[in-house]
Amino acid sequence: MLSRMCSSVAEILGIGVLQGIFEWLPVSSKTIVMLFSSLVLRRPLTISYLLGLAIQGGTVFAAIVYFRREILDIILFKNTKLLTYLIITTFSSCLTGLPIYIVFTKFLLLREEFVGFITIAIGFILLLQALVLSRLDTGLKKITDIDIFDSLVLGLIQGLSIAPGVSRSGVTVATLLYLGYTVDDSLKLSFLASIPVNLGATILTITLEELTTIHLDITLLGLASLVSVITGFATIKLLLFIAKKYRYKLTAGLGIVALLIGLATAITIH
Repeated sequence: MLSRMCSSVAEILGIGVLQGIFEWLPVSSKTIVMLFSSLVLRRPLTISYLLGLAIQGGTVFAAIVYFRREILDIILFKNTKLLTYLIITTFSSCLTGLPIYIVFTKFLLLREEFVGFITIAIGFILLLQALVLSRLDTGLKKITDIDIFDSLVLGLIQGLSIAPGVSRSGVTVATLLYLGYTVDDSLKLSFLASIPVNLGATILTITLEELTTIHLDITLLGLASLVSVITGFATIKLLLFIAKKYRYKLTAGLGIVALLIGLATAITIH
């Protein structure tokens, strides 16, 4: 049951707030949730990782409301280019994401002593993201310029973000900037692509893990997701502004924190 992972409603609320805030930043929200659940709440690392995946579905609804005009045009087939973009990115994300999901849930995240080392790796990944993003130049391509090749590349890269420590928004925005898109349109394309994959990650986690390691309490998970929706929608505009202006320093700072936590955990365990 999810109640075994989070001993109080306050902890559930905390997880929802963390997801609602960090989903919009170039920092891995599932990793922040995983670290909070594992290192602060002292839950098993595999369960903490699965919780980080399952809770992502909440912010899907915030994104749908925020991009409601674009979503409506897609549903009414008024924007077939964006529809094609979402289909291709979602499919190609599965090609890279599903194998990584299987590896991390079935083989790598089974022993508590790995917490410190994984957290250290997360810190290095965040610092690397900060370094890469800080060296990117803004392109000239717009959202209307998205094509099949760019959609395929973005989807394959997006699938890698299912691994702990890899920020979906961070790697997708970085990829789109490398492909020549403007910052604003890179953010829009990235967040639109998050809707089907985050919803899929939630459904996959609940469906495949319900009778094995996680045993989710749907009611409590729904409460955490609702909190993430409210938090995400209330702060999305502000956080998009912060992500554009301060993403390098923020990502680097969180990377340093993760390194310190990982080192402290590794020393304590051994």
